[in-house]
Amino acid sequence: MSEKIKDTVKHTVIVLIAAAVGICLGYFVSSYETRFMLGREYQGAYKGVELYTCGDVNDIFYKAHLEMLELAPDELLAGCERIYFTGADIGIPANDSGYEHALGLTQNGVVYVSTQSFGADVVMHELFHTYDSANGMLSDNSPGFRAAFDSENGNIRVIAGSSVFMASEFFAEAGAMYIISPFELSIRAPRTYEYFNTIFDLYE
Repeated sequence: MSEKIKDTVKHTVIVLIAAAVGICLGYFVSSYETRFMLGREYQGAYKGVELYTCGDVNDIFYKAHLEMLELAPDELLAGCERIYFTGADIGIPANDSGYEHALGLTQNGVVYVSTQSFGADVVMHELFHTYDSANGMLSDNSPGFRAAFDSENGNIRVIAGSSVFMASEFFAEAGAMYIISPFELSIRAPRTYEYFNTIFDLYE
């Protein structure tokens, strides 16, 4: 084998190794779970969902979030693997390459909830994200939801960093309302209310 071929093979192997390392590091950095794994404490399981705390958790807000979890129908919990209750707001990448802070986040079937303050809808909102994802992104692919969204998306306040995420955020926010304040949802977005009630059948 000539020196030129050996050099080419050597450089190709180096590039492939570097690419593999880069992919692994990228996954490590982008996975929120890796940020919390070392400091997490297992708190038990609720209906098959593993519960963890990490950081300086506010006990009062932690317990309040747990109580909200008890409102979730079993079907809603099916798509969630783990919930991390953290002691700090969750930093998420913003469009300007900085960070925004959120009270909740969902990534790959894992939910993260900050205990620095209490939001009645945070746990439910994030669980609806896991449900959406576990069921093939209903927010994008369900004709029934899309029809409701197209006619009622201005009726509920949704915070989304990009219009690309608007439907999924509307799905999660409206879903949280369906559990926590169903009457309000039925008045403000009746088609969306009927869509969720067809799935979960919680109300007459």
